[in-house]
Amino acid sequence: MTWLPATALCIALAIFSNTDMAQEHGSMKTSPAHRPDNFQASIDAAMSRMNDGMATNDTLFVVDAVNNRIVSFAGVSTATTVLQPTVVFAGAPLNQPAGLAINPLNNDLLAVNQGDNNLVEISLPSSSMYQGTLVGTKTLDPTAVVKGVGAALFGLTATKDASGNLMVYFTNDNNNTVQVLKK
Repeated sequence: MTWLPATALCIALAIFSNTDMAQEHGSMKTSPAHRPDNFQASIDAAMSRMNDGMATNDTLFVVDAVNNRIVSFAGVSTATTVLQPTVVFAGAPLNQPAGLAINPLNNDLLAVNQGDNNLVEISLPSSSMYQGTLVGTKTLDPTAVVKGVGAALFGLTATKDASGNLMVYFTNDNNNTVQVLKK
């Protein structure tokens, strides 16, 4: 494993709509009259990253830590109404999943659990984007998790190196690092 400082890959994008929630949290409203000049550029940049992280074939995948499941929303780029989630995978070995990425080599979903510090890989058959199959799990941090204490994993991304090998980057809050798993 290669170790990187956690601050090297910490990027956050928060966009509040013109709601009371924005005022409650003390942030700027983002109605058209109040948006910063680069607001649309920020949205466009975030949307362009979807293919690298949590979306494929116009389907957005989301972890649901409370219910130990991964859900999908199909047709996200053209939706004009509220989309209903479809359960992709639920139950063990998902254990408070907190991060999600798509393996660029095979389009499998990769999730990290806060409940046990494991990486979980789920394949999505090409015939159906909505029926996941467990591929395997890997412990990324051996620290025991007891009532949330020791939960280390929450950030995850996957990419290929110059030779086409899988590189899975994940945060480890127990030692304040970003680590890379090479395959």
